[in-house]
Amino acid sequence: MVVGVLLGLLLGVGTVFFIDYLDNTIRSTDDIERYLKLTLLAIVPKEGPDTEGAVREAYQTLRTGLLFSRKNRAQNVVLFTSAGPQEGKSCTTINVARTVASAGEKVVVLDCDLRRPTVHQRLNLDRDRGLTNYILQATATTGPAM
Repeated sequence: MVVGVLLGLLLGVGTVFFIDYLDNTIRSTDDIERYLKLTLLAIVPKEGPDTEGAVREAYQTLRTGLLFSRKNRAQNVVLFTSAGPQEGKSCTTINVARTVASAGEKVVVLDCDLRRPTVHQRLNLDRDRGLTNYILQATATTGPAM
């Protein structure tokens, strides 16, 4: 019976260490830089009534990080993307655009989500002319590409 208890305890501890070895969860900002070899520009907290100032400061930090991460002034395109829906792409795009525009820079926001565009709703804009309209108009005047 003692051998069975010791063998079970050893097997349980070994299983815990094996599962921990297989765990590839990113838990800190250091993990991002160490494993993904990417520079972290900012951490934006979840918006709420208590975090308004922290969110504003995080977007200003992100704007500064974007400005300093450019190799030259000719690189003026920023793409926000993610693996899934509802991860804050539109919110981040709009807030970074507002922050950059408040610093005196010219900003153009292009919402390329053809299935569920939301930028026009968040900015209270009409949806009369969109990206698809311009693509169809350009295709109609030049003909389909072969």
